[in-house]
Amino acid sequence: MGQAAMALAACSSLFAMSSVASAEPVVRPGLDGTLVVAEGGSVAGGGRLGLAAGYNLEFDPLLLVPEIAVSGGGYGGEIEGGGFRGAIGMRAGLSLRYEPSLFVRGGYGHDTIEGFGRNGGCVQVGAALDVRLSRGLTLGPALTYDAGLYPGPGPEALFVVHTVALGASVAFWLQ
Repeated sequence: MGQAAMALAACSSLFAMSSVASAEPVVRPGLDGTLVVAEGGSVAGGGRLGLAAGYNLEFDPLLLVPEIAVSGGGYGGEIEGGGFRGAIGMRAGLSLRYEPSLFVRGGYGHDTIEGFGRNGGCVQVGAALDVRLSRGLTLGPALTYDAGLYPGPGPEALFVVHTVALGASVAFWLQ
């Protein structure tokens, strides 16, 4: 019984040392310009609106934000259409005056290309560099790579819609 009590005390002190400095909801609307490349090399350009919402867990100076993100937009060029993404993931960065962060998400994707809709999975990875304007407000650019992964015409084929997005987001840290 003495060893169990010591183990419990050690775990308690470990959790106490790594306590959350602050924790608050964060909402991040964004506007991106996009370059879309469909399987086969067809290229399009366009724009999209996005919204990410999460719960900030700030372990000073480490920033961890589990988040849910949705985005949608249209594109035109060699291909015409639009896309939608709904994903969950994690953003990790540093809580400084300039806040660099990386994020990775996965979820559902839909793309309509030349009137033909495709549904499947999506993967998003990206980087952002926000400037803290106040305790509750950051602003900055973000670069995102997004892949819509859809069943292709063959039995085991995969049709991929690659999207590179560069845009700006404003984050509201709700205290």
